[in-house]
Amino acid sequence: MGDDPRKPKWGSAPYWAKFVAMDENGRWMWYEGYPEFDRESGLWNCDHGRLQEAYVEQLEASETLEGRPEGQ
Repeated sequence: MGDDPRKPKWGSAPYWAKFVAMDENGRWMWYEGYPEFDRESGLWNCDHGRLQEAYVEQLEASETLEGRPEGQ
């Protein structure tokens, strides 16, 4: 998933995980089966296979200050 710290790293995925997705509440989950997005609930659902919460590495608060880009 690249170097984006807001996304789980595949290196931390369970061996069985084939998919990862974030619900609208910000919670990431690993899925063994292909999940489908439920627009009404804002959640990814999967009726088959295993699932497990995917933890995201937290940023250090002291390293998050960012200035507004010019023209934005």
